[in-house]
Amino acid sequence: MPLKSGIFQLIMFLCLPPLFALQWPVDRAFLASSFLDDTGGRADPAMVFRNYDSLRPFEQGRVLYHSTPDSWTSLPPGGGDVLILEHENDFQSLYTDLPVLENLGETGVIKGNDSLCPGKEGLRYEVCRFAIRDAREDRLVNPLVLLPAVKDEQAPEFSSCLLVKGDETYKLEENLELQAGEYKVYIKARDYCGKKAFSLPYVYSLYNLGALVLENCLDTVYERAGALYLRNGSSLDSVFSRHSYFCPGEIGFIPGGVRLELALTDNGGNESSQIYNLKVKR
Repeated sequence: MPLKSGIFQLIMFLCLPPLFALQWPVDRAFLASSFLDDTGGRADPAMVFRNYDSLRPFEQGRVLYHSTPDSWTSLPPGGGDVLILEHENDFQSLYTDLPVLENLGETGVIKGNDSLCPGKEGLRYEVCRFAIRDAREDRLVNPLVLLPAVKDEQAPEFSSCLLVKGDETYKLEENLELQAGEYKVYIKARDYCGKKAFSLPYVYSLYNLGALVLENCLDTVYERAGALYLRNGSSLDSVFSRHSYFCPGEIGFIPGGVRLELALTDNGGNESSQIYNLKVKR
């Protein structure tokens, strides 16, 4: 079975102090794009909220950095005010593209019930980019792993899959005939909450004749020499090289019959799958 997000969530929470109350910084109704969604032609490790009504901290934390556009370039890249809060166990929350913040207090500590952008009738804030960083391991964590779970019983929806070998591209379908060899797998899928596309699937798994042959999890990204990489070492530029498709890796086919199963799992553990019977020639 695919890796379940609940196991990873449990490990993360066991590492946090017992009173570490986490919360969405902006109501999720204002979520415009989620972790590693394609924004502006590139996978973005931040969550983006638009036209929102108020902003609060991810959790109580100490102000590690605050700047205006004139004094610093934001991390991750963006405009507007930049705020970085430091939390327990070397976790940090990053907020960029904000309006001018005036409610940071004098102690340098932001409490969980403090308002960074207060809600006012008829007032809307344009954009907020939000990311969670594990400074101990120098990585950006998928916020959906740590934020309070969304009530969601919908499994991810599969759109299409491409198998690519050199210059040849095949759309995966029943009774497809292929030459033996190594193929890159590109999957187009989304996880929905109600009628709204909420995020990418959390785990992508491929099975051949019931045996797991490929799996990739969108739980975290690492920065190395100015580039971002998944846990397995694949760069974001390589796995998102085709617009709206994710490449979990490569799969090898040998001559004979193939029963290929594609399984998608979201952060809540909901799973969907598709099965294809293929014929592989020499």
